[in-house]
Amino acid sequence: MALVVATGFADRLVLLDERFAGEPTLMGVPCVTADVGDDAILPGAAGEVAPKQNSVALAAAMARLLDMPAEQRQTQGSKGRERVERESGGTQFR
Repeated sequence: MALVVATGFADRLVLLDERFAGEPTLMGVPCVTADVGDDAILPGAAGEVAPKQNSVALAAAMARLLDMPAEQRQTQGSKGRERVERESGGTQFR
């Protein structure tokens, strides 16, 4: 986390350790994940999925998200949250 703060990306980047991609999606935050398990299906239009064990593709996806204007990231994140709420019935995440 110190590296994220030091590079100035703290307002745009959350590093997940053992959490899954659904957590930022539920918070309305766009995410980047690897194509591993259920994480690959959660982001939908609210993020990007990189092939597993492909650090170059993962870094490229992260760079695209970091370079995205704030308004576009917010819109993308909102769409992800709306999708999860719609597909789950919506009430359990409020």
